[in-house]
Amino acid sequence: MEDQASPQPAPGAAARQIYGIGARLLREKRFDEAAAAFEAALALEPDYADAHNDLGITHQRSGRVEEAMAAYRRAAAINPGHAKAHSNLGAAHMDRNEPDLAIAAYRRSLEINRFQPKVVTNLAFAQLLRGDLLAGWRNYEVRWAAGATRHQRALPGKTWLGERPLRGRSILLCSEQGFGDMMQFARFVPLVAALGARVHLEAKQPLQRLFRASFPEVEAVHVFGAPVPECDEYTTVPSLPMAFATELATVPARVPYLRAPERWPAALAAMLPRPPLARIGIAWSGDPLHHNDGNRSIPFKRFRSLIEGAARPFISLQKEVREIDRVVLAATPAVTNFARQIRDFADTAALIGEVDLVIAVDTSVAHLAGALGKPVWLLLPFAPDWRWLLERSDSPWYPTMRLFRQPRPGDWDAVFASVQAELNALFPSHS
Repeated sequence: MEDQASPQPAPGAAARQIYGIGARLLREKRFDEAAAAFEAALALEPDYADAHNDLGITHQRSGRVEEAMAAYRRAAAINPGHAKAHSNLGAAHMDRNEPDLAIAAYRRSLEINRFQPKVVTNLAFAQLLRGDLLAGWRNYEVRWAAGATRHQRALPGKTWLGERPLRGRSILLCSEQGFGDMMQFARFVPLVAALGARVHLEAKQPLQRLFRASFPEVEAVHVFGAPVPECDEYTTVPSLPMAFATELATVPARVPYLRAPERWPAALAAMLPRPPLARIGIAWSGDPLHHNDGNRSIPFKRFRSLIEGAARPFISLQKEVREIDRVVLAATPAVTNFARQIRDFADTAALIGEVDLVIAVDTSVAHLAGALGKPVWLLLPFAPDWRWLLERSDSPWYPTMRLFRQPRPGDWDAVFASVQAELNALFPSHS
């Protein structure tokens, strides 16, 4: 994510006033107007580094990455000590899938000002994206510094990161990050128990039944936000890869490691098409509050190219259907929608058990399908989340997963063309 500009000698009053208007418009996400304001300020003060930097932010958030990079470079050329212009340049390199260049930019920013936890966290994401997991985990722990994560919380005791024996001791594995992160890293919970610890696991309500069924070695699964027992050690579930010094070659990838507590109800299963038709589960959108939701979620109407005229039945795995998708979904009879019957991830896991293949965007359903050992095809934006690495069609985290990547930013048409071709090959009667 981009940062705002660092202090510099003040330009003239008129340029400052126009710059202030641009900054307000940027906060309001009125990007075209913000860009015009910053350009007006620069017309008065061409060497206004902060205006160049914020013009770059405006371009980047509008998807004009090349223009953003030019603006950041101009800001850094005017003020070589402009730490945040360098860090923003790193973010732009990440949008171009250039983690090595991003790392160089982040490190230059940290040379200027080493007290930037957000920059260290972004450096971690760049290292993880390129597969340098050990360095990435170490820097990722800086996320606990103030403001480095929207999931900020204080642990109730001393943090365990693998440095002390756990035999005979109790440990609380705390909830952190989103549902997908929790399901991805929950694979480490049995490894903690195998160290001889008495494990208490914390999770948000939608994960309760799923985790209780999946981890019988855990003494208790506690609801996030409720009182928890006092333990000898504490850590968060997303810190467990660091605690186990996880590298690409040592990712614990045996599946399934999550299990549905019960089967999908027989009365509802009777509504599903019978074999020999293959059932395909789909999920097209995730958390709308996620910072990258606009890139990773897809309107349901894009899936209609796979569905219309197909001989195979499709099952929606979405618990939440956005208003923009409801009318289109209701008008697509080839898709069976169980949104009203899904209460939590245990129900979603049971429904996934009824399908032969899951096709999903980068959301919690994809993690759940992978953790259940179900074949899953993951549709990825051009600049993916770090965990999917680069230039791979497989994932070290989920052995039953295939990755379909945008070849260019925003090019979902190419992704769906590839998926359609693979469906036709896998299910010859599909088309």
